Amino acid sequence: MIRRDTTRAAERRAVLVAVKPPLTGLERASGTVPLQRGDVGVTWKRAGRGFSLDADIPVNVRAEIHVPARSAGDVHVSGPGGARFTGMRDGYAVFEAGSGHLTFRSDHL
Repeated sequence: MIRRDTTRAAERRAVLVAVKPPLTGLERASGTVPLQRGDVGVTWKRAGRGFSLDADIPVNVRAEIHVPARSAGDVHVSGPGGARFTGMRDGYAVFEAGSGHLTFRSDHL
């Protein structure tokens, strides 16, 4: 699921989007959400006990990305600028990230 968060956007100068794949059910999905500042693209998949998510975030857009994981240590993030871990919530490691292409990998679901 990708959605624009209008409740927190006013607090910041950048648009905020939330990316939250379901914990169970689908094995993979991809999608694009057009925003005025550019397209947000997300592709994710599960394989065995692993999970991967690729996100393309346009300039002046912030993303709150939820990665299924047991702990923050299970998640590896790569890409320019990286992402800041903000906490564990309901089976997800939650990160905040800025613009660019980011890859998240979780090794233990």
